[in-house]
Amino acid sequence: MLIVYVTCHNRDEARSLAKGLVEKKIAGYVNYVPISSFYWWKKEVIHDREFALIIQSAKNNFKEIEKYVKEHHSYERPAIISLNVDDVTPIFLKWLNDIQK
Repeated sequence: MLIVYVTCHNRDEARSLAKGLVEKKIAGYVNYVPISSFYWWKKEVIHDREFALIIQSAKNNFKEIEKYVKEHHSYERPAIISLNVDDVTPIFLKWLNDIQK
């Protein structure tokens, strides 16, 4: 199983990306939540409200997720961070893999 973390500019972008990833079966499950972020951009510290996507998918889907997010994201350099999951309940993993076929 794979979890991919992506930050988004606003709720509409997060919702659109989440829906598209699930509809195309690139991801089986996506959460989006409001977050408060600090980051460097163009030589200054920015404090911003964003939305985070927590994308749950089959292990081999990272490249497809990355491609989809880059094609549909408003940021010049979106954060697309992969976290490999070693332990997951078998019943959830089976469901996740079955719906992505």
